[in-house]
Amino acid sequence: MNMCVAAAAGAALLVSTTMTIPPADAATLDDHPLVSRYEGSTPTRRDEEAFQSFRLITGVVPDSLDFESLELAGRLTRINYENPADRSALEILANYEQAIIGAGGEVIFTCRETECGPGFAGSRWGRFNGSIHLPGVGGYVAGRIAAGEDVAYVAVGVAKRRHQVTVIEVEDMETGLVTIDPEALGQELDRLGHVAIPGVYFDTGKATLTSESAEALDAMAAILSARPTLAAWVVGHTDWTGAFELNASLSDARAKAVVDALVSSHGIDPVRLEGRGVGPLAPRAANDTEAGRSSNRRVELVRRP
Repeated sequence: MNMCVAAAAGAALLVSTTMTIPPADAATLDDHPLVSRYEGSTPTRRDEEAFQSFRLITGVVPDSLDFESLELAGRLTRINYENPADRSALEILANYEQAIIGAGGEVIFTCRETECGPGFAGSRWGRFNGSIHLPGVGGYVAGRIAAGEDVAYVAVGVAKRRHQVTVIEVEDMETGLVTIDPEALGQELDRLGHVAIPGVYFDTGKATLTSESAEALDAMAAILSARPTLAAWVVGHTDWTGAFELNASLSDARAKAVVDALVSSHGIDPVRLEGRGVGPLAPRAANDTEAGRSSNRRVELVRRP
């Protein structure tokens, strides 16, 4: 995705175009081409993934510690900055809000100070999607910017001394990069009693299998057909993002959707299969990184007595 809304809008995504030169040790940390830093800010860290899933916070659920969110996928860039000493967090936040609108974008959600939730629970932002903690000072803005067919989402969290800019450039996942070997997966199932099946995809927040899941379903059908006496649980797993009850019910519905597909499209005897969801209760990796959360979202075949 080659997107430069800033240039298309005639100015960088920053109300003030003057940029203070950062210290030498931060000189190699470039801004995102779509979002220039707030004047006087110093970059301290930049992380970038060519393709990553990300849950954009689009609201704070009233009277709870949960969030509303939009699940996205694409090129993810996250940059942390130290705030200039003579600027308030709210001033920095307002600047980014104005800049999103000035670049022809729309603000999806914004909150300030206590609107973002209680200060004692500021760390939940980080647990949800790795965002900066917002302990009751400053605030958050999420926006959407489109240029032709290209779309990017911007999230900015501003705390008292630092702020964070996250840009997700939405694009289709490049498929065909992972080879699914039914024979190797079947051998792992025989040896361990369970096996994770790569390449099972669902519509965001739903239990609807996407067309990209066809190869994974074919592999599961091949494994089961090669073992005609095998009875199995199809087990859905999620990460620990959002409410437990939501994750548990979604993982259960997705597991059952896989069973339905194996029965209806691949002729597997329904007596042999049972779909169950365990939500986030059996992680394969820590949930504090996006790579870990991605690893935890999976579907497994488990040998059933």
